[in-house]
Amino acid sequence: AVYTYCSEGVEAVMGYRADEMIGKTPFDFMAPEDAEVVSALFVDIVKHKKPIRDLENWNLSKEGKHVCLLTSGRPILGERGELLGYRGVDKDITKEKNTDYFSRKTAEIFEMVASGVAVEKVYDAICLMQERQNPRMRTSILRLKGDQLFHCSSPSLPDPYSQAIDGVKIGPCVGSCGTAVFLGKEVIVEDIATDPLWADFKELALSHDLQACWSSPIMGTDGAVLGSFAEYFDRPTTPSENELKEIKNMSGLVAI
Repeated sequence: AVYTYCSEGVEAVMGYRADEMIGKTPFDFMAPEDAEVVSALFVDIVKHKKPIRDLENWNLSKEGKHVCLLTSGRPILGERGELLGYRGVDKDITKEKNTDYFSRKTAEIFEMVASGVAVEKVYDAICLMQERQNPRMRTSILRLKGDQLFHCSSPSLPDPYSQAIDGVKIGPCVGSCGTAVFLGKEVIVEDIATDPLWADFKELALSHDLQACWSSPIMGTDGAVLGSFAEYFDRPTTPSENELKEIKNMSGLVAI
């Protein structure tokens, strides 16, 4: 089954133009972990010419973000009852699914803390929870001791990179994290290759395919800066207003 028509609504959600989707199958855009499951369900639907009823499926947008669609449709039948295709609609339910997921995972994280789970595992759980929404994202948590930042968690970053920045001194021009902690405010670097804040660390980051970094200081209840929470991307990337709120929320969760 291939797309023969895509509305402007689908273009807006997926980030692809209609001509980039037409002629391709829905499974070409699905997240790998969902494509196999949904294709098996779709085989049964097609075999019995069933309507598609509220079929949840996770897709990857052109920007590489996870998008959850709720698909419904009805079969198009020929004069002899043969199946010609499907006409359907996709509803974007990403926000609802993410809200539910983050609520459950946050509760699990608080339970880990209450149960005395090693703090390193708690930090890893927070990082991986945030990375779930975007497979291009890699996160890190650094703790401030004196005027240096030390590694706490970076489950998806290359080990050589994490080791190289372990113990880095903060300052007004020390990448995203060192600068965010020094200034006590968010530092959003959309393109590491051209941003002066990364002049001393550019080659290191680019050699590990890290091309953007958004960092938020982790603040204690007394207003003291405790460290940083950062999101890295494998291409220059500009955050949305919602993404800026999310990174601040994650740094708040780490502080707790």
